[in-house]
Amino acid sequence: PPLAGQPPSLSESFEHWQQQLSLLPVSLRQALQGEGFVHGDMKIFHRLSGDGRTLMSAASLTRPGDFDLATMDSLLYRGLNLFAVLPGPLPGRDTIDKLLLTGHTLAQRLRGELLDSRGEPLTEARLSELRREAAATTDA
Repeated sequence: PPLAGQPPSLSESFEHWQQQLSLLPVSLRQALQGEGFVHGDMKIFHRLSGDGRTLMSAASLTRPGDFDLATMDSLLYRGLNLFAVLPGPLPGRDTIDKLLLTGHTLAQRLRGELLDSRGEPLTEARLSELRREAAATTDA
């Protein structure tokens, strides 16, 4: 449960590339920008909804998690944490569906593997659980 005064959130690590995969940083930037992400607050990438609110965000799995645009194209990253904060601009289930579609597209573009926050392959059972959690968060 969220702490008093803090909005509830749902964060899933939908992107994680295997250690042996050589991920070209310029490809990472291009893939994110190709999916409509812009570099912004907290030095991470955000995909905005039509009204300008953040729909989802992408942070590096390499600490501290941010992206320095001046050095990004010369660094290697071990993965990407794609996440959304709920409630957001869309109903929770719709947000999860967009997060999943974006995760699949990025994984395909970057030849990565889609995993959940536990580092396990994202199963239909886990997706159903996420959708239920998201619906409960926005319906509360």
